[in-house]
Amino acid sequence: MEITADYGSGASGGPVLDKYGNPVGVISATTPLSAMVKDAAGNQVSGHVQMVIKSSIPVKALRELLGMDL
Repeated sequence: MEITADYGSGASGGPVLDKYGNPVGVISATTPLSAMVKDAAGNQVSGHVQMVIKSSIPVKALRELLGMDL
């Protein structure tokens, strides 16, 4: 499930609502992706965060996982 809302660390478990206020998903995770850079000695070290993958789960998938009627 992809959404355009911005959210960050600590938002996991928060609701994703449609324009009518109905829950349609749950925020599940944020995963930062860092660039790998080399220090002055040539060793590979983690660099700055380039991108954050944001994951959310549709309510339908949660209901199926819990065995609830759709």
